[in-house]
Amino acid sequence: VTYLCLINTVADLSDRSMAEALLKGMPDSFIGIRSIANALIVNQTLTALYLGYNLLSDNGGAVIVKSLEENRALSTLDLGWNQLSETSGEAIANLLKVNRTLTVLT
Repeated sequence: VTYLCLINTVADLSDRSMAEALLKGMPDSFIGIRSIANALIVNQTLTALYLGYNLLSDNGGAVIVKSLEENRALSTLDLGWNQLSETSGEAIANLLKVNRTLTVLT
């Protein structure tokens, strides 16, 4: 799988052959966000993750940001049109100080 597009569901992003994933309409549930975050730690082939247009809150954003401290493959991350505040923006800014792989952020 090089590209995965799922609407209203949670994906298994631990598939190490996946290069890009588009997830829309995901609920901001701890289990869903935690599974994505855990997959970002082990999946070092995923280069683009599109999480725009979800109900991602600051709590979910913090979990994703924390996982990207260890991920060195993801270069594109879309978090647009979620429910993230300045708190998440600050966390992302701090992430960019340590994660040099992430080059496209929307």
